[in-house]
Amino acid sequence: MSPGGAPAPRARSRASASRGSGPRPSARHAELLRAVARDPDDFQATCELARLLRAAGWIAEAEDRARNAVRLDPQSARATDLLGMVLTETHRLRPGEAHYRRALDLSASRDPVTLANLAWNLKLQGRMAEARALYLEATAEPPEVLQTLLGFARLEEADRDFAAAGRLLDRCEQL
Repeated sequence: MSPGGAPAPRARSRASASRGSGPRPSARHAELLRAVARDPDDFQATCELARLLRAAGWIAEAEDRARNAVRLDPQSARATDLLGMVLTETHRLRPGEAHYRRALDLSASRDPVTLANLAWNLKLQGRMAEARALYLEATAEPPEVLQTLLGFARLEEADRDFAAAGRLLDRCEQL
């Protein structure tokens, strides 16, 4: 603490760094914060705010909002998938996996993005065969998604199948 009770400059910079590594909040972010402050039960605003916070690197805040979104609508595949993403990014892989599986159960179809998210989570757990099967399912039908193909290529590379990784990267270049 500096004289006068304000945090010392180093402490302030450490505190702000822990809040997020991404860009400063956008106008949309500020608008969503106001919307959620007016109505804490606004599911759409809560989900979008969690998504923006996650994209900006404000993971702790994104997790709080994603958990609230799941609380507001426990049957929402979108909110459950978002919480799975946050948990996976913070290396809480088992809970992240459970949320991805729950999102797939809640969804009317097998969403390719959720499948790819679950595959990445399983790859991080070292469960390569399960992850590969999910990536194959996620990439079975168009449109091809660059992030999914890149994740699949990383899985193949980690599993030492460099030829398969190369084929996937070739597909990425065609997009």
